[in-house]
Amino acid sequence: MALFYVGSGGNDASAGTSWGARWLTIGKALSTGNGVANGDTVYVAPGTYREVKSVTLAPTARVNIVGDVSGANTDGVGGPVTMSGFTTNDTSASSGSTTLDLNGKNFFAFKNITIVSGGANAVNCSLSHDCSFTGCPMIAMSPATGALAISTTSAVAANLTFDGCPIVNISSPAVTILLAQVPTADFDYNITFKNCHVEAPSSNFAFKVNMSGSNTNFGGGVRFYSGVVIGNYGFIVGFSDNALSTSIPAVSVYGSIVFGSQGAALFANTSGYITEDYNIVGGSRNGVTAGTHSKTPSSSFYPGFDFGHSWVQGFDGRPFLSPLPGSQAAFFNAQGSMPTTDAIGRPRSPDNIQAVGPYERYNPAVASASGDVGDCDAITGPGSMDVQIALDGTATTITVKCKTSGYTGTNYPQFDVIDNTGAVVNTTSFTVASSSAFESQTSASFTPTIPSGLDGVLYTVRLHSRDGATTGTTLFDTVSAS
Repeated sequence: MALFYVGSGGNDASAGTSWGARWLTIGKALSTGNGVANGDTVYVAPGTYREVKSVTLAPTARVNIVGDVSGANTDGVGGPVTMSGFTTNDTSASSGSTTLDLNGKNFFAFKNITIVSGGANAVNCSLSHDCSFTGCPMIAMSPATGALAISTTSAVAANLTFDGCPIVNISSPAVTILLAQVPTADFDYNITFKNCHVEAPSSNFAFKVNMSGSNTNFGGGVRFYSGVVIGNYGFIVGFSDNALSTSIPAVSVYGSIVFGSQGAALFANTSGYITEDYNIVGGSRNGVTAGTHSKTPSSSFYPGFDFGHSWVQGFDGRPFLSPLPGSQAAFFNAQGSMPTTDAIGRPRSPDNIQAVGPYERYNPAVASASGDVGDCDAITGPGSMDVQIALDGTATTITVKCKTSGYTGTNYPQFDVIDNTGAVVNTTSFTVASSSAFESQTSASFTPTIPSGLDGVLYTVRLHSRDGATTGTTLFDTVSAS
């Protein structure tokens, strides 16, 4: 499959097929007649692209549009990739057009591109299908129809996926979705949000779903997994109509944090429009049955989120609303269809005890004086931490010592060896939850791959506590290579 390139200093009259012949604009990469075909990949170099685009390229199989934030495929430097509807500068009037309008085109996979708008949508996916956005922030100032707008074609599966995308509209809804009515049975449009942070700080509604069209049956199939929604109202479904599916249902919310600061966190005009469970819900429900496992922050339940105070107190920083050490939010979600990685690509717990919200519980360890020899790292409850270790190109094993106290369950601690590409080389489990002595386990032998021109490489040893409660302590000590 062919590769194409976009970057500063390029020329849209060039072929786009090498870095030296790169295009200047993202819009060129999304235009018909440019040579991009099914299965091709376009790498967009770091920089701010002040442009808006209504897509005309019409592939029939996936085309990848990738923000090359590492610079590995483009300028070799790296940095953010931003497509901005502020086409002059950030202090002049923005374009009145959607920054990225898919214009009913299909089969695009966008990754690592920040999309910004002023008074229009940042992204409009109306009537498009089989598209995905991964790690793509969508930030708007005021469009009434959302930073992200979606509408569906009647009885055509949308198959839209948004993974790890912050979606923010400062003064209007962040996400608006219109589900078309259908002529026969209720229809699943299959629109999925995973690990997304949706926020509308000054709007009545953060995430709004309504119907469109006129027919005898209804649409559903919006799924929101392991995310955050914050607004005066969180989710609002069928606010002005009674023509959405209860059998699909219209919206399913699982493993998420939902806050409604002034109104309902979960509002459905008709009972059955929204199903929810395994959520932390801050605010009331209207027309929504509380999930059996969902909880509400209160005087008797503290979820334990990081609101930025780890940085303030001099500890390693964590993403906003990450679970803190000992957090009740870390041992929460046992729903079986949740994402396998979190918003920044870290594996979720393998034991259906993953954290609620976009971020898994990582690097929660604190120093303990109870090591085998001197200090060690202690994790309370379930959680994972990373240790980097420098290796050469010879056959290697990794040895780790572990001891527990008050450990619950038989999913014993384990560690992964992860290479410099992020691939797991092997996984080693401890055999007991020992509280009397440190147990030593050694990985299978492996030979690191050394990048060309280097004498060594950094691998990651990922240590997992798989405690079945929130109070057990796992001690990890003496991570060594031989």
